[in-house]
Amino acid sequence: MNNQAFCHLAMYPFPALVPLWRDVWAQIHRGLPWTPSALTWPDHLPSAWVDPAQVVGMTCGWPLIAGMCADAQVIGRFVLNLPCEKSSSSYRSVLVSSDPTMTVERARTAAVNELHSLSGWVSLLATGWAGDAVVTGAHVASLMEVRKRRVELAVIDGATLAYVRRYQPELVHDLFEVGLGPLIPTLPIVTSSRTSPQRLAELRAAFVAVGAVEGLFIGGFEPCTAADYFDALRPVIAGLDITAATEQASRGETVR
Repeated sequence: MNNQAFCHLAMYPFPALVPLWRDVWAQIHRGLPWTPSALTWPDHLPSAWVDPAQVVGMTCGWPLIAGMCADAQVIGRFVLNLPCEKSSSSYRSVLVSSDPTMTVERARTAAVNELHSLSGWVSLLATGWAGDAVVTGAHVASLMEVRKRRVELAVIDGATLAYVRRYQPELVHDLFEVGLGPLIPTLPIVTSSRTSPQRLAELRAAFVAVGAVEGLFIGGFEPCTAADYFDALRPVIAGLDITAATEQASRGETVR
């Protein structure tokens, strides 16, 4: 655990985005001088999510509702203006393949970033996936697996794909969109459970005041709670045995 207060917005760590995230935080810190003056970039995000010294962090919707962020309360989530999507605090993952005719029903191998990822593994399962999963550790690494034809599909977070198309288009110029995942909420921005109600309200107001950030495809900020994530994801996971599928995949078995 970290004894010194820290903040991170590190779920999309593209080099081109780092200065933009720093600018976002600088604006927030100017209005809230009690917050840390600079962002950090944790080596192990799951540890950061449960650290009581976390003043602000960015996590994923599935770890949030699965209990991996037990020491966090939700500040809210960004509204995204993604290409070909309406401005919304919800978005979809994209299934990509090197074969434009590939379908999730026909594919037998798929790359996912992590087995605790809402935009990766859970979104893939929600498409009715039955097959083998290759865990790559990152969405960009999943793109590389499908480009090298080591897998037939990759499921990619919609914001990640938008960032790659803008800042690293060479990674996707020869790939095709062949499907979409379910509608899911954008990433939760969280704070420690030790944050007082007054400071939680101040953080929410400060994030709302950031407004639009075109380079990050941010159109605004929507305050919300963990309960809003449970409500939004209930229809997504209805009927899915995510625990059993995850255990199968972690053992290298075919998900059926």
